[in-house]
Parts: sequence; C-alpha cells; structure tokens
Amino acid sequence: MNMKILLVVTLIICPNTFCFSMDIHELRQVIKAVESAYIDISIDYTWEQNPPMTEEDIAGTGNLLSIGKVQQTFETARPFGDRSLSSKKLRLMDEHGTSFDAESKESYNGNIAKYLSIGGWPNSRKDGTVTKRRDFMAMSEQTPLTFSVFHSYPDLLSKNLENTKLCRIDSHIVRINDCNSISVELISLYGYVYRRIYFSIDHGYTPVRFAYIKNDKVDVSIDVLKFQEVSNGVWFPVKGQIKAKGDERVGIYEAKAVTINQGLTDKDFDFEFPPGTRVVDEIADLQYITQPTEEQFNKWLNDEDIIAQSKSHIAPTTSAWTTTKNGTQVDNSVRPILDTVKTQPKQIGAATDKTRPNLLWVLITFLVIIALIILGITRKMGRAK
Repeated sequence: MNMKILLVVTLIICPNTFCFSMDIHELRQVIKAVESAYIDISIDYTWEQNPPMTEEDIAGTGNLLSIGKVQQTFETARPFGDRSLSSKKLRLMDEHGTSFDAESKESYNGNIAKYLSIGGWPNSRKDGTVTKRRDFMAMSEQTPLTFSVFHSYPDLLSKNLENTKLCRIDSHIVRINDCNSISVELISLYGYVYRRIYFSIDHGYTPVRFAYIKNDKVDVSIDVLKFQEVSNGVWFPVKGQIKAKGDERVGIYEAKAVTINQGLTDKDFDFEFPPGTRVVDEIADLQYITQPTEEQFNKWLNDEDIIAQSKSHIAPTTSAWTTTKNGTQVDNSVRPILDTVKTQPKQIGAATDKTRPNLLWVLITFLVIIALIILGITRKMGRAK
C-alpha cells in the first residue's frame, strides 16, 4: 500500500494544522501498512556512547571498553525474530591502557545459530560455536529495529493498538525532534501509563520517539533524529539516540546504508568460519579447527603459547548487547576475548590433554596429505620416463 496515499487521505479528512481527527483505529491501519511494507532489512551502521567511557570507568572491574565508534551490520527478514545476521568490528582497551582489535559475527537461519569472535591479547584467536541455542543472539531492542516501527518485535506495534481500553490517542500536534507529531499512550491493566509513542506526521506516521514512563516521568527516551525514505512513502530511522534518566551518557546510532526488500533467503543468514577457527559444534558434539592457512599452521607448530591457547571455549550465553537498569548498553559480544585475556597467564605453556591430541591429529593429517601428494608426483614422473 502506498503510504503517501494514506497520509493524503488523513489530511483531507482533517485539514486543521493543530489537531488531527484521527482515532486509534485509523492510526492502527496506517501502522499495519507501515509494518507490511518491510520484507527484509539490511543496515550498515555505527554505535557509540557520548561522552565515551574511560579507563577510570572500568578500573578494578576486569572489563573492556570500546574505543571510538563500533562498526556494525544487521540483516533480518520475515519473520524477523527467526532470521538474522549481524557483525561488529571494534577496538577494545583494558583498564591498563592495553588495546587490540576485535570482531564478532552471529547468525541464525531459523534452525542453526553460529557465533564467531576474533581478537585477544597478546595473541589474537578465533573462536566459533555452532548451536541450536539462541540465547546469545541480539534481540530487536539491541539492534536498529529499536528505533523503528518494529521497536517491540516480535510484538507488533499495530497489535498494541488493538485494545482501545489500553491505549489512548492524543491528536494534538506537537513538535518532536523537528517533526510534527501526534502521540499514543499505552496503559497497563492497573491503569497507569507505561509508554508514550510519538508518530511523525511528516514521515507517514513512523515513530519518532518511544518514551518509557515511570512514576509519571520519562525514565528512558528513544529518539529518532533523522529519517530516510527507503521506499515510496516508507521511512526508516537512520540516526537516533537512547537516553536514560540519571545516566550522563547517550547511546548514538547512525546508519551508513539501509536497504530493504532484497529478497533475502535462509542461505543469506549463514556464514563460513575463517581459516584457523577453533569451533565447538554443540549439535554434532565435535570440537575442531577449520583448515588453517599455511602461515597460521607454521606459526602453531613453532609457538608453544599458541598451542597452549587451543583449549576449547564455548561462546557466551548472553546477548551481544545487555541494557543495564539505567539504560546504558554494555557490549558482551567479546566475552570469549575477555576470557582469553583473563586466563592468558594460566594458559602459557600448559596445553590440556584434549588439546595435544587435537593438534597431533591435525599434524598427522597434514603429513599424510603431503605424503600422498609426493607419492602421486613420483608415480607421474615414473610414467613419464
């Protein structure tokens, strides 16, 4: 459905520039049309905190902080809660000022989930997990969807507007983030307002602010600062911020590119582990290392510290982003990397019994392959003579 047509119809019904005679049923139909306009979404974006965290903020905690903007990607397709692919690239620093680059990637194709983390200090490592679990997957509130009409997915916003006894529309126009807007209050079964949503009239009634109410005051505010028209009459938030009461820091999201309705399928929500990844396959009950590059293999054969680090590691059981009570977002996607940093002194020169057989079999397999290649070459040379 063309969203511009819907907006024009509304303007004709009530041309008053200060108040729209729109009821909750009409708004619900518009929101349903907005929701149905999306089949799949791909977003290339950054995330940062302002002001940024410092070494003093993590002193004595053993935690890591990200330096500068976190480069991220996110893809999903209907049903959005069942398929996703996301990645992060960032630079991390500990309380002593030691920093290193890190990456993470996670996917779910409706059946199998994968998780990959790359990084660590002083030696970078790659850890992967194949699982049926989804407890480490990012939920919608931990992605750019939190700024969009899919803010509460898998609960649809249009569904929240079905029960007219639990929602109340205010058609008086107010300016929110430089947008002409109307609002809806969501009411609990106990009669108090717990959320107020503002819809931008200028952008086809796309949400421009989600205000969470506590004791009649705004506790957390999620604001859209900029929209982009990604299809005819369909607007998606490309810049926004999250502000929690009592927290000086503001989380800032900014999209570099947004693409919708590309025709993504299940195969688009999967990835291959890079060479040299230590993989824990919980489905097949296997642990293995993906075929390393020649450079990686030679390094492993000559570096006892690397051998000692091959102890298996299972990916974190928490989501990539955890929102604290005051609304601050903490990055947990590098938990395997953090564990590596913490256990580094214990691992040096102390390979486990499980590690040595695994590396031995890799070495034996490698030597057998080399022997077969040499044997084949020798036979060909004999035939040539």
